[in-house]
Amino acid sequence: MNSHIIENPLVTVGITTYNRPNTLRQALNSVINQTYKNIEILVSDDCSQTIEVKEIEKEFIAKDKRIKFFHQSNHEGVTFNFHYVLNRTQGQYFMWLCDDDWIDKNYIEECLKVIQTNTDCVIVTGETRFYSNDLFICNGIKIDVLNNNAIERVLSFHDQELGSANLPNFGLMKTEDVKKVPLLHILGHDNVWISNFSYLGKIKTIESTSIHRRLGGLSESLKKIAVNFSLSAFDKYFSSLSLWLNLIKDIVYKSPVFKSMRITQRLYLAYKLTLQTIFNLEKYLNRYKEIRLYDFDSPLENQYQSIESL
Repeated sequence: MNSHIIENPLVTVGITTYNRPNTLRQALNSVINQTYKNIEILVSDDCSQTIEVKEIEKEFIAKDKRIKFFHQSNHEGVTFNFHYVLNRTQGQYFMWLCDDDWIDKNYIEECLKVIQTNTDCVIVTGETRFYSNDLFICNGIKIDVLNNNAIERVLSFHDQELGSANLPNFGLMKTEDVKKVPLLHILGHDNVWISNFSYLGKIKTIESTSIHRRLGGLSESLKKIAVNFSLSAFDKYFSSLSLWLNLIKDIVYKSPVFKSMRITQRLYLAYKLTLQTIFNLEKYLNRYKEIRLYDFDSPLENQYQSIESL
């Protein structure tokens, strides 16, 4: 038996929610019905204005004692709530889940098997299936970052994820690794966050389970994220450039993870990432355009027609 394997470890699932009771119910049901049972579920309600969220709290606490709800007195945003949940985590492993997404019943069990037997992996995630409301639209690009060299892993990660809307930030991770990497209140916060993990170790997507993600909402576009995060006018109107700058700044001088490298190595990585982005810009833009061919605000019957024409 692998000496790194912990028997029946506690897994924490962190969920932040804001004014989305219907999809929150689906997310919670997908977690409490997992085949792996040793889990805790921490839900931070970001000062929702709808009474239905509190009704769901009563319903699920009565149904499953593994769930804990926390209510913020002010609307604090995703970054605050992420750290709020993480600071209350008891599990040896952690995963994040949005309140409008859901996971297969075997998601935690399958991811846990792989991350425990592959000690060089820092994130194990299932395949992504994208939806507009409840309508399936496409599979996400499979993200596998399996290089042995840390710098090559970072470059490989960004080459696979840029423009794809598919980040492995809902995979299973060791809690001790999650606490090494702060989630920043910046545009591209999730890109920057996972970039750090790709330096720490390998990222693997497994085919035996899936996460189901709704597109649209907060993540519909970089500009919408900038507006919802109350970021600067530069972030709103030059969002792609802002994302790239945030990635570079994180590598060169902001990240406590990348600071383990010499400054010359950090500058080299920033230089290589810049060249890679420039030379593959058309590929990344085409990915971005492809996933946004779907009109998330149009009636579902119209979306059926637009999807069939692709």
